[in-house]
Amino acid sequence: MLKKKNILFLSIILIIVLGFIGIHIKDKKCIANKAKDLSQTDILDIKEKMNIVISQSYEIMKTGKAVDYNNVVKNQKLLELLNKTNEFKVEWFKFIDIKIPSYKSELTIKKVQPSYDNTYFIACNYDVEFKIISSDVVSSAKDEYEFEVKKINGKFYITKMLDVQLDIREMDKKPHNNMKKDFSNYNKILDSQISSTDEILKNIDKYKKEFKEGKLGYNKKILK
Repeated sequence: MLKKKNILFLSIILIIVLGFIGIHIKDKKCIANKAKDLSQTDILDIKEKMNIVISQSYEIMKTGKAVDYNNVVKNQKLLELLNKTNEFKVEWFKFIDIKIPSYKSELTIKKVQPSYDNTYFIACNYDVEFKIISSDVVSSAKDEYEFEVKKINGKFYITKMLDVQLDIREMDKKPHNNMKKDFSNYNKILDSQISSTDEILKNIDKYKKEFKEGKLGYNKKILK
């Protein structure tokens, strides 16, 4: 996800990334108590799709290819943002020659909040371990996300997504107990991020030059 701000120090990528997606359900009882109408099949479907979207950077570093979200995301603006972000990452990771053989991720659902018409808000933690090719260092990262998911024709799809640290806390806000409030300005957030992504794609050659010269500022959001 992207946001205007210093434009990139993309070598930070050296601390993001590794590849077998591991989906673990640590919290079956907790989830069942908070959303009794969701079956374990529903939970697995939701977790798989959230993991696919969150793991986008790692998949690109592993395969060199963008991920197709058409069967995962049902929100045209979010889909546009993800596709444009991935377009940048494919080119950028190739440029800075960042590759990983695999990564190990774990997604834990913290909270399920039923909304309307087969729609749910979900808060989750995402943990990942990774090692970059040619490095012996195993690194790890942890992030928090909030999603809106909707059941359509028997399957769940992602309709909204927020990175808690970058989309909420960096704006000097705290996540609400009612997640619906966190998404109250969601279209405005997406419009801003799409605009920033377009600008970065337009100027990617300039950023490559600045990267070589060590002149880039740091923006973690470009890598999310």
